[in-house]
Order: sequence, then C-alpha cells, then structure tokens
Amino acid sequence: MRTVLQTSDGKLLSGGSAGLDIFSNDAFSSASLTTGEAFSVLSLAAVTEEVTLVGTYTKGVLRYENDQLTPYLNRHLGLPSNEVRAILLASDNSVWYATAQGVVQQTPDGKLSHFNEQNGLPAHFSMGLAEDREGRIWIATGIGLAYIQQGIVHVVSFPEYSDAQHAFSFSVVEKGTWITTDRGLAYFDNATQALSVIEKSQGLPVDKLFSIGIDHNSGVWLSSNQGVILTSLSSLKECLTHPSALLEFEHFKEENGLASIQINGGSQPSQFVDVDGNVWLPTAKGLATVTPANLAMLSEFPIPVSIEAVLLDGADQQFDTDKREVDVTPLTTRVAFQYAGLGFAMPSRIEYQAMLVGYDQDWVNRHQFRMTEYTNLAPGRYQFKVRARYIGGPWQEIASPFSIRVLPSIYQTFAFKFSVFLFFCFVIYALYKVRFHHLKKSEMILKQRVDEQTRSLELQTKRFEFQATHDDLTGIANRRAFDRWLVQYFEEAKAKQSPLCLAVIDIDHFKQVNDQYSHLVGDKVITEVARILNREVPHYAKCARWGGEEFTVLLPEYDLVNARVAMDHVRKIVAAHDFSFIAQTLKVTISIGVASADGARDHDRMLTHADQALYTAKENGRNQVTIFE
Repeated sequence: MRTVLQTSDGKLLSGGSAGLDIFSNDAFSSASLTTGEAFSVLSLAAVTEEVTLVGTYTKGVLRYENDQLTPYLNRHLGLPSNEVRAILLASDNSVWYATAQGVVQQTPDGKLSHFNEQNGLPAHFSMGLAEDREGRIWIATGIGLAYIQQGIVHVVSFPEYSDAQHAFSFSVVEKGTWITTDRGLAYFDNATQALSVIEKSQGLPVDKLFSIGIDHNSGVWLSSNQGVILTSLSSLKECLTHPSALLEFEHFKEENGLASIQINGGSQPSQFVDVDGNVWLPTAKGLATVTPANLAMLSEFPIPVSIEAVLLDGADQQFDTDKREVDVTPLTTRVAFQYAGLGFAMPSRIEYQAMLVGYDQDWVNRHQFRMTEYTNLAPGRYQFKVRARYIGGPWQEIASPFSIRVLPSIYQTFAFKFSVFLFFCFVIYALYKVRFHHLKKSEMILKQRVDEQTRSLELQTKRFEFQATHDDLTGIANRRAFDRWLVQYFEEAKAKQSPLCLAVIDIDHFKQVNDQYSHLVGDKVITEVARILNREVPHYAKCARWGGEEFTVLLPEYDLVNARVAMDHVRKIVAAHDFSFIAQTLKVTISIGVASADGARDHDRMLTHADQALYTAKENGRNQVTIFE
C-alpha cells in the first residue's frame, strides 16, 4: 500500500500496487477501470465532495466518482509523464500534479502549465505537494526542495549543518511548514523564511522520514522504513528553539502491532488522520491504523508487577511466597531478579524501575528490561522493589518487597579482620626494625640504583612514545599521531579563522604491485613514497601514514588553491620518480583528495570530505589531485 485518503462521505480510499480499494461499512471493495486494465496507485486527492483524483504509476490520473473509475488525464492529454506521485487542490481551485517529469498546474478552465528543471526546479522527479498559509505551492523533488509563488520557482536550500538532500512530504501549520527529509524533520518558518532541521543527533531514532501527520491531540506521527514514530508539536518546537534539547518520542515497530515496519514514502498522502482521529498508515503489508486516544487511555491503567524468579549465580531459587526472603551464601557472586508487569495490551510499552534498598539511593530506570542483576553484594540485609507503568502513566509498585540476606564469609567477620590487623601491625613493626638496621648501610647503593633506573625508564619512555606515534615500516608519523594533529589543528584553525587543508593520498593500483611483484616490493614502494612525501611537503606540514597504502598531509595556513599546487607538485615528483631500483619497469603514481576546514563543521567531516575527493580522483582515472566542493 502507498496512499490513503478519506472522502467527504466517510469512505476510506487506499491505493497500492494492486489498484484502488474502498473501505466502507466495515468492508473493503475494489474499484476497477471501465476499460478493465490493471493499474498501480501512487496518489489520491479529493477535488470536490463527489470527485477524487487518483494518480497512478503508468495510467496518469484517473477520476473516481459515484463508485466509477475512469481515465481523466495522461500524457496524450498534456501530462509530461503518466507517473503521478502527488495531487494537490490549491486554494484558487487549480489542481497540481507531481510527476516523474516535473509539476503540472491545471487551472479551473483546464489549461495546463508545466514546471521542471528548465523553469528552476531542482529535479524533474517530483513526489510531494502542499500549499501553505502564504499561498506557496511546496514541491518535494528527488534532489531538493522548492516552492512556486506567483508562477516563479524558488529553490530552498537546507542549512549548512545538515546533510539533507531529499524531501518527501509536507504538513502545513499556522506559522510554517513541516517537511520530511532523508536526514530528519525540517521546518520552514513563514515569518523568518528560515529552514531548520531536527536530526538524529537530537534523538530521532532514524535518519529518513517519509511522511508527517498531526492528530487531533497535537500528536505528530512520522513514518519511516523502520516503523512509525510518535512525538508532539511541543517537543518538536523545543528542539527547534534549543538545538541541544532531545526529542521525546515513542517508536512503534512490529512488536507493537505493525505487520511491516516498511512505511515507505514517495507517494501522497502516505498517511492520513480521519474525522474520528484515527491515523492510517499504508505499509508494505497492507494498511495499519491506530487510535491515539486509545494509546492515551492505555497509559492511564496502573500496571501491577510480579517477581517471577530469583537467580543466584544463574540458578533459579525456590522461595516461600509468603515469607519472600532468600539467604545468599558467601560464595554467591550474582543475584538477579526477574519480574513482569501484568499488562494485557502492548506489553512492549511497559517500562520498569527497580531499587535495592540498602544498595541503591533511588529508583533506577530499567526501561523495557525485565531483569535486574547485582554482583558482589556486601554482607547485610537488602530489600528489592520494582514498579511498572505504561509510558506516561502512573507507577505501581510491587505490593510486598523481596528481602535477601547476604551472609558474610569468615574473612568478613569482625573478629577475623581484627586478628589480621594485629598480625599485620606486628609484621610491620618487625620489618621496620630490620629495615632501619640496614637502611644507613644501603643508602648510597639505593640512590645509585634509583638514578640508573630513572635514566633507564626515561629512555624506555622516549622509545615507547616514538613507537606509539610513528609507523614501523616508514618511520613517519602514524595514524594515532595524525588523529591528535587533526583535532588540534582543526580547533586552532576554527578559533583563529585561519585556513587549513587536509590531503588524503593513495598509491594507485597498489594491489597490482603486490600481486605482480610481491608484498616485499610493495612495502619498499610504501617506504619510498613516504620518503618522497616527507621530503617534498612543506616543512611545517604534518605528514603521516594513514594505513596500508594511504597517507595524510595536514597543511596549516594553506587555502585550497595553494594546497592543490603543493599536492600536485608532490604528485608529479612521485610520477617522475625512478622506482627501478626496487623492481624493473615499476612505475608508481598517486591520487590525492584535498578538503578545507571551511567546508566542515568538525574534523571528522573534514576527513570525510577529503576521502570523498580521493574517491572522485580515483574514479576519474587516478594520478590526479581532486578538491572537495
């Protein structure tokens, strides 16, 4: 299933790969074309109380009226493509169609206007439409985001801190528009014209979100290919206002009732809230529906909790249900309690807290885990308490806490500890007397040995430091040293707003060198290239072996232009170098990817950019320098 919609007469229309289904009077029926042809549905839109337009995969737009399905608009009648993924009835009664070859506006008099890449859209392929309170027609394309206002296309760029590239669908609210993307949930503020993105770093469990729906209680439903996520408008607004805030949400998967967690996008509407407040979701295995009010009602039920088992070192213990106490022998190292909340609906939503009185200071969140374990408890008496609730509901504590008594070993008794204390006092006193007798005699010898040992340790420390930060094969800095440099220089460059470039270097066709000549020859090639790099890069640059046949060079105070010149010089030196002393006919070239700190928000992203540039250099034929842009 791909799309779902409720008509004004209460019928629920759902479309998918097998056609169009109508749910009415608690029963499903199928709608067939008058021509009898098979079709696949991608989108739905009610344009009048009697007429619903049906976008298809290969048949263009169909018209559903009076339980009849007839052809309406296709390529022969002016559409650029028969693949129609979204249909929108605008406030001026024009109808918009998102197709695989651009967007089409149909005026009330039937005139068609086309918008595609030639008109300014980021891409021909369009899959989402919405009209906001300012009259903008929003368009989600396969490459980016745009809106049309007064016939002019405006491309909207995602913020620099976001890696979002694709938009899927929209939800229009009073002061802006929510947009699902491949890197979280975006929000366009009508007042500031700014676009913000809530990402996985703020708590979202998945990157790619396909559709968004807002129920009657301001609950926000987000669909993905990993199930459906429920959050609230207040939590979303908190994340927009305070980027450090974490999103509060619930994540529903197959264990919560979904037949499939695949709720893919690319069609519209790919979720729907009906007049009764039910949320409908088309999935890879049929339609899923949930009543948000039932979830809220479920949370109000108190959950009694029962201790099912007590395990000592993994062995189940029999205990008196009335006495509810177990003695723990000194040899026992692990005490575990298994418990369960007695809920009869969606048990995966039950969460627990546990506390061992005498050990824990407060309740410890156990989330959905139904076991709590303690190790190496000190001798004494403890009481284990556990409580449970549905998410957001009241806690209900176990009626009778479970008691355990950890018995002491003989060495843990006071008499034993006092005897050991006296014994050690005597031994210490005896050793002190003997040691004091010989202390003066051995003072000079001890001082000499200490000096020798100090010098030896200093030498060994310097050797260890060198080995820890240098590559055994080439003698240049290793990855550990480079990682430290990268963090240090990146932070300094950002603080001083000075240029910094990073080059990632790879020996071309190095596997062929190993296969044709031997791994010993390959090691010599790596060593020779390292020697050239160490000699040819600027004296204040930081050169390191990254691993295998890869090297990295940090270029402080170098912008991309100078970095490219410097690295191209190194590339030419290597290409012209005579490697015949290693193996006859051996030629070696290198590929280099260069990135700047200006285009990265952290050092890891800068390294990723340089690696992507290196990949492009290798894809474009190797033996070249490529700048990440």
